[in-house]
Amino acid sequence: MAGINFTEYQNGRNTSVQAAEATTFLKSISEEYHVKKDQVAINARGLSDGIIVKINKKFYKVNLSSDQTNYVLVRTHLINQKVKIHR
Repeated sequence: MAGINFTEYQNGRNTSVQAAEATTFLKSISEEYHVKKDQVAINARGLSDGIIVKINKKFYKVNLSSDQTNYVLVRTHLINQKVKIHR
């Protein structure tokens, strides 16, 4: 039983860390692009290479460095505009 509880704890902790990273990333984008926080969204709950970020009505692919200290946004166009967005 202790192993299961520890695994559940680790999963919850990992989810919290991912959410914090995503929140920091969204704040950084909103400041850099001079837009309100509610005008920025990503298609994932955590920060990872290849996610899509929406700034206003434009979409960008995130090229994230391996150590997650910097990123490049590349303008992209979606085939299916019905993407699940996380704010």
